[in-house]
Amino acid sequence: MKNLTKKQQNDLVSQTSNFGLIGRVIGRMEISQLKYLLRSKEDIESLIYGIHEGSFVMMVATNERLLFIDRGWLNSRADDYQYDHIESIEYDISLISGMVRVLASQGTIFLKFVPNKLIHGFVKTIESHMGSRVPESKIELSEIEQIEHLSKLHRFGDLTDEEFKVEKSKIINSK
Repeated sequence: MKNLTKKQQNDLVSQTSNFGLIGRVIGRMEISQLKYLLRSKEDIESLIYGIHEGSFVMMVATNERLLFIDRGWLNSRADDYQYDHIESIEYDISLISGMVRVLASQGTIFLKFVPNKLIHGFVKTIESHMGSRVPESKIELSEIEQIEHLSKLHRFGDLTDEEFKVEKSKIINSK
């Protein structure tokens, strides 16, 4: 079994300190996969987590590439994307969580429920490796999608009953 270098361990601790308890607990399987995926001189620069096609996943921006890690219960998936193959990165920041979409020559990765505080740093890291500043893109959500998003946050305990009612009211009355 390969071990992470001291620098990689320090980078990982630094990056996951922004995850909060829920992100560290839910993401521990994905985090544990890094010891198998990282190259010896590869540095972790930014991490995000979210939901991709109904599964909890993590994306790791390193100094060499972008890693996508989905360590599910029945099957595991780890893909890497070279920065010169990434065509664009789009994001949206909502109330508590947002979305990130990476378009690459191998396909598209779309993460929902990404904690807002992780998005800007991650996007800036990817853009810096892409070479030039990519115009900011926004992902537009319908009212129904926004309310579904709020409902999931409420169900997972990220919003109180009162916060859910207030934010749902804002969406409905924004027309």
